[in-house]
Amino acid sequence: FESDSINDIQIVVHNVLGKKVYEKSFQKTYHFNQNIQLSNVSSGLYFLTVVDGNREFVKKIVVN
Repeated sequence: FESDSINDIQIVVHNVLGKKVYEKSFQKTYHFNQNIQLSNVSSGLYFLTVVDGNREFVKKIVVN
């Protein structure tokens, strides 16, 4: 996505029980595109949260 925020971009992944399984901040950039590795989590449904300044996006992801 495109970001015009002056803050770093934070990625957080939670499992369906709400437990945080991944968290990392990335340097701000206008065009944000990042791959994350979730090799330490079990297969299943997770919620990916992207925080970009005042904006917050939550998406469901499936780990195989």
